[in-house]
Amino acid sequence: MSQIHFDLWGDAARIPRPKVLRWFKAFCSLMVLWHVTVAAFGAALATGRITLPEGKVQHNGELYLTAAAILAGLFLIGVFIPRRKWSWFFGLFLLVLTMTNPCCLPAAVVILIFWFKPNCRAYFA
Repeated sequence: MSQIHFDLWGDAARIPRPKVLRWFKAFCSLMVLWHVTVAAFGAALATGRITLPEGKVQHNGELYLTAAAILAGLFLIGVFIPRRKWSWFFGLFLLVLTMTNPCCLPAAVVILIFWFKPNCRAYFA
């Protein structure tokens, strides 16, 4: 009697999980924490709990809150990213987006170098 084996992933199931994925998820987790902190600052600024010195624009609170909440949501998706083909591109998008911040640029470049390795691309294929 022969056994029927259903291999949903094909050869991709045999590819080991790349180490860069652990670093990517840790990086995304730190970015979520950062953006939640910025969103909390924006909410405090928008509600008037924190005031800026005279001459500074007071409507930045809503901008900080909105932008940080959107970015926190995107990076939260990056933390729980599934093993799908679009996930590699989404991770690439998050890394390139992070490169716009000079403070995060060194970490994003290092992760990006390993993100382009063939074993990482094959893992998500």
